[in-house]
Amino acid sequence: MYISTVLIWGSTWLAIAWQVGDVAVPVSVFYRFLIAALVLLAGLTLFRRRQALQARDHLFCLVQGGCVFGLNFYCFYTAAGYLPSGLIAILFSMSILFNAANGYLFFRTPVPRVFYLALALGLPGMALIFWQDLVTVEATWELLGAIGLTLLGTYGFSLGNMVSVRHQRRGLQINTTNAFAMLYGGMLMGVIAWTQGPVSACQRNRYI
Repeated sequence: MYISTVLIWGSTWLAIAWQVGDVAVPVSVFYRFLIAALVLLAGLTLFRRRQALQARDHLFCLVQGGCVFGLNFYCFYTAAGYLPSGLIAILFSMSILFNAANGYLFFRTPVPRVFYLALALGLPGMALIFWQDLVTVEATWELLGAIGLTLLGTYGFSLGNMVSVRHQRRGLQINTTNAFAMLYGGMLMGVIAWTQGPVSACQRNRYI
């Protein structure tokens, strides 16, 4: 299971790098998650594994979709125009910190002491990775903007995780809630793409 998680989450950053290009960001995210949602919902329906959700649960799925399968990827795709996807993935590891903070904030989940030791080692490590870029004057504002967008998207992902915890505590199946969350997240990106109208294409990631 651990290897599967590494492969799935590792390959998602490749998908981001490959999609950043001639198609506008919200359109790319829209296609990605709408197709994934329809495939998952079709499979769940075919095998009779789709769980019935109440209207309130669908509302939380909408929030989850915007946080995990929508606006956060909007941030990641935009940042990928200035940062290589590998560095975005490293920044995304901050989700562990955000999850711990949000878990305590929303559910009063205690934070183990070893977490603080890991944090004390992890944050300086990430600073060292970006040090060369941070001291490069001509790239400072673009770099900081991309880092800020990545961290914003990561925090949004963490908020979506808190919604997922809420689903699980209510006994909802993760496959069903994720399918609807992807559907709503993709639809949200579709609305954003439609309201923007003809927008200029994203600059191809120069790190590819």
